[in-house]
Amino acid sequence: MAFNYAYSKYPLSRVVSIEAIVSADDVVGIMIPHFPHVHKDAWELVLCIEDSCKVMCRGEWAELSPEEAYFIRPGVYHDISLPSEASRAFIISFCCSGSSNIIPLENRMVKMSANELAIIDQIKNELELAFLITTERIRLRTFTPSEASPLGAEQMICNFLEQLIVSFLRSLTMVNGVVTDSEGFKKAVHNYLVEQVNDYINNHLNENITVEKIAEHFHYSRSRLSTLYKKASGKGINEYITDQRIGFAKYLFKNESSSISLVSEKAGFSSPQYFSHVFLSQCGITPTEYLKTIKNEK
Repeated sequence: MAFNYAYSKYPLSRVVSIEAIVSADDVVGIMIPHFPHVHKDAWELVLCIEDSCKVMCRGEWAELSPEEAYFIRPGVYHDISLPSEASRAFIISFCCSGSSNIIPLENRMVKMSANELAIIDQIKNELELAFLITTERIRLRTFTPSEASPLGAEQMICNFLEQLIVSFLRSLTMVNGVVTDSEGFKKAVHNYLVEQVNDYINNHLNENITVEKIAEHFHYSRSRLSTLYKKASGKGINEYITDQRIGFAKYLFKNESSSISLVSEKAGFSSPQYFSHVFLSQCGITPTEYLKTIKNEK
């Protein structure tokens, strides 16, 4: 007699998923600071291997000792210096989903374990297998896949880098295998997520942005993103969108000679009628009445 067992699928959560590599450098000897630079959508991980390494972030320098790592978030101007011939560092820049989960590592010097140092060696080994390297050491700013690359070398790079990041994150929340600061970690992640969502909204105010589109952009489900955002900010995403659109509309009224219809369009409302309805609800007066108050002030 055959038995049919009901199995359920459990979708495994991912802390971070590497999507692209921007650069990778295995640097030995003196590297003099040149000029601050920024990666718009990439994190940079600086690993001091030997002697010392300096990282400039937001105008301040931090000195790394051997076996220390430093994370620089996207959009932050930074520079790197190796002060002596004995200095050695490994620097890798990458783009990923789950970027908000890495924020607790920002501006923090993390001590690497023996296992993490071994993972770095594995990353470098897979880089050498996956791509053509014409220099004595790894110095990749453009990537040409090697014809002799073994199967899955690029995926192994992703796997090892993800493993390294998760290992670093665990070190922030666990002591001797016991979770000690999960709430602090979650708060930092959620606050960063709110900041990123707000930046996205402010950069797309004149578009037809929806919670669904925002959730897709940040690789969250609609309900999950809405819950996290409300918990961290105290207001809903749609509420923030409306607040920003009304605020932008007020700015346009005060600084441009635009009609209500044009301001409505620039602020991202679907129609002048809907704009007027929302404006009245938010401000207690109609756009026409608001324009009159501005003229009286002048």
